[in-house]
Amino acid sequence: MKTKIYKLVSSAKQGLYALTLLVSGTAYSQNTFTFTYSGNQQTMAIPAGPYQIEVWGASGGLGNINSGSVPNSQIAGGVGGYSSGTITVNAPTTWYINVGGKGSDGFLNTTAPGGYNGGGDGSVNSTHRGGGGGGATHVASATGILSSLSGNQSAVVIVGGAGAGGGNQSIGGDGGGLNGIQPPTTTQFSNRTAGGGGSQTAGGACYTSGFGAGFGQGGTTIQNLAGGGGGGWYGGCSGDNSTGGGGGSGYIGGVSNGTTAAFGQPGFVPNPDVSGNGLVIITKLCDVTIGSSSNPVCQGSSVTLTTSAVTTLSWSASVSTASSIVVTPTSNTTYYVTGIGSNNNCVTTVAINLSMTPLPNISSMVNPPLLCVGNSATLTGQGANTYTWSNLTSGLTTAVSPSVTTTYTASGTDGFGCVNSNTVSVVVNSNSISVPAATTICRGSLVNLTASGAVSYIWSNGIPLSGILVSPTVSTVYSVIGIDVNNCSLSNAVSITVNDLPNVFPSTDKDIICKKESVVLSATGANTYAWSNPITGSSTGASVTLTLNIDVPYLFTVVGTGSNGCSKTATVSVDVQKCAGVNELSEQNTFVSVYPNPNNGLFTVESKQISSGTIEIMDLSGKIIFTETVRGNTTQVNMGDYAAGIYFVKVKNETSFEVIKLIKNQ
Repeated sequence: MKTKIYKLVSSAKQGLYALTLLVSGTAYSQNTFTFTYSGNQQTMAIPAGPYQIEVWGASGGLGNINSGSVPNSQIAGGVGGYSSGTITVNAPTTWYINVGGKGSDGFLNTTAPGGYNGGGDGSVNSTHRGGGGGGATHVASATGILSSLSGNQSAVVIVGGAGAGGGNQSIGGDGGGLNGIQPPTTTQFSNRTAGGGGSQTAGGACYTSGFGAGFGQGGTTIQNLAGGGGGGWYGGCSGDNSTGGGGGSGYIGGVSNGTTAAFGQPGFVPNPDVSGNGLVIITKLCDVTIGSSSNPVCQGSSVTLTTSAVTTLSWSASVSTASSIVVTPTSNTTYYVTGIGSNNNCVTTVAINLSMTPLPNISSMVNPPLLCVGNSATLTGQGANTYTWSNLTSGLTTAVSPSVTTTYTASGTDGFGCVNSNTVSVVVNSNSISVPAATTICRGSLVNLTASGAVSYIWSNGIPLSGILVSPTVSTVYSVIGIDVNNCSLSNAVSITVNDLPNVFPSTDKDIICKKESVVLSATGANTYAWSNPITGSSTGASVTLTLNIDVPYLFTVVGTGSNGCSKTATVSVDVQKCAGVNELSEQNTFVSVYPNPNNGLFTVESKQISSGTIEIMDLSGKIIFTETVRGNTTQVNMGDYAAGIYFVKVKNETSFEVIKLIKNQ
């Protein structure tokens, strides 16, 4: 007779509900595949797609007490555990499926072997027997029973831990969960310890001649009346005399959203196969996925949600029926899409949780806080992983050299790709040195240059003062360097343009005249002229005519001004004599002579009429610079110590005099 089992398979994550009909171990559902115990390995070619896997480990065999007072009393073995999860296969592959067998009942056998796929053996004698441990159920991408994969554990997808065999006084430990169950201590034999359950890293603890608990294998015992350990990811072990073994652990490391639980624990699902053997149900889920262009989502950013659903498509966040939508969440948000995938004809709803992440808190530092012109400052970003600066550089730091106060922007990106920005100002020292404006002077003039704005100064001519007095002979630029209150070096310069003086040449039409005669004074080499003299006071023009009424030497000064505004002063002299009449002039022309003339300072004065008197020598201004006594008709005079030039020799006595112009060449 065929046994019919109806099972409702569900996945809260994928939203699938499929009815699976099991008839003598054969699956009749479109997308569900069921594997029951066969005592050997089974295989399945897995197409690409998402799957849910459910596995149950086998139960342990019954223990037994058979005595006159307690005939054939049964001691329960441990219940097999439940493990489930989802997995997406990206390419067609083969899965190797080993469904665990129930452990042997002790009262039915003279021996109590463990079930297929790692059940530990129980111990028996003629009247008191322990049950064998159940075998684990597993799915792997590599062939072999579970214990043979100890060196290839990454090939294991999922494991259902098996229950342990019962002892003749103690129930067996349940399998499943991350740690198999160790049975409680019996009341009758409180000093005897049951076998320990397997964990995620080691087999259960063995007691009194128990051995062999390890990866994929429950422990066996040679101690009388003890139950064998249940198989599992790591198997449980047998216990002391009369005690049950420990359950094997489950494994969900190869699946997503995994659950593994022992009987009575949250998440446990009873095995639909009530025979006590293990079971595997593989269900292909509706092939609908949902993804986001980024997750977590940067605060204030939009992301694109995309689904693989092709028909009957609807979004929880939009009326759009397109395969992608753009959303801008403001907080952690779950979005749903419902539709039919391309690989099977079922409707499902899938969800994606978008987590919001705040933008990085960007800050920037500048060093030094005040920058001298010409120096560099270092900008340093804080609060992000990478930085891009507005001066087109990237990195944690950047160097800048602005000439004026400038604001820079740092854009920082954190580990989630979120970007924020911050600005920082580089303050540039605005102090400056002030100097006079450029100026023009005439050669020989003085100009005062004064700098301000610093606390110390040094000029290009080496003078360390704020002000200097200069008289350049050619056009010159004077620069000054100063140190201000911020210890910054400042500089400035002023240009001095030097104009040449005119070459003024004065002359007279006559060097010697008689009193009351006129003389013409002329000058060349300038644009304008200003004369000064004791007769008229002042006059202008390139030439002036004067009448000289006093018989003395005259010195005239002329100031010539060129087209550039510069002036130069020159002098010219005129000797005025009495010249009272023709006879007097005749006498004067004959009674005194000077020779040689010109001379080098040594000359002779000869007088025909004056044998006693004085000789006076005057310069062009009329000043008497030398006096000598007349010694007879000829007198030697030596003016070797005087400068070359024009002088006047005046020879006189009490009644007459005569003036002769003298030229000294050297």
